[in-house]
Amino acid sequence: MSHHSGVLSRLVRLTLVTCVRGMVQAVVSLAGLLLFVVCLLSLLTLAAGIGILLAPMSLLAMRRLASTQRRWARLWSGVTIATPYRPRPVEITNGLIGRLQRCKWLLTDPATWRDLLWALAGVPVSVVLGLLPAFMVVAGIWVVVADLGAWFFGLWSTAPPGFWGQVLFLGMLALAPFAGPLLLRAHAWAAASLLAPTREAMATQVDQLAESRSQAVDASAAELR
Repeated sequence: MSHHSGVLSRLVRLTLVTCVRGMVQAVVSLAGLLLFVVCLLSLLTLAAGIGILLAPMSLLAMRRLASTQRRWARLWSGVTIATPYRPRPVEITNGLIGRLQRCKWLLTDPATWRDLLWALAGVPVSVVLGLLPAFMVVAGIWVVVADLGAWFFGLWSTAPPGFWGQVLFLGMLALAPFAGPLLLRAHAWAAASLLAPTREAMATQVDQLAESRSQAVDASAAELR
């Protein structure tokens, strides 16, 4: 009995954690949509000069949000999404020239635009896949509570009148502990489709690492000579 109760408690805890994480993804996606609007306005004001100050701030905030999505994908679903950004140029200075250099660095990085695309396209994905686990649980509990109220207390049942409708909702409740993590994993893979480096970016990173390693080896050889 204790073994079965332990398994049941773990399933309940897993289901609750999955529902909370899914709702967090849905809420964060809506916040990302608001940040997308801020980024778009800052980019539109680049010609007026105001965007030189606002664009780097908003785009870097979008990067932090995308990095949070990558971290959640790894921690919650075991999906590793590599960081796709180009390294920050060392020649960036302070003042107006530095702000212009920072804008150029961000705007010429393809990963910046993929972050913005995910902030827009990821809203329906996050809302649907994020809220679906909670919907499955709420729908099943609604049927159970309504039927118990009708059977034991004579209350009017608000559950679906059809037999197959109740079977569907109760089936969703039973599948929620198993379907919820799969839905979160599907969300992680959807995020990886835009937040992960492209093949060209991966090849560029490999070339940069190889060049850096070659320079380090040459420097070490020169010191030895």
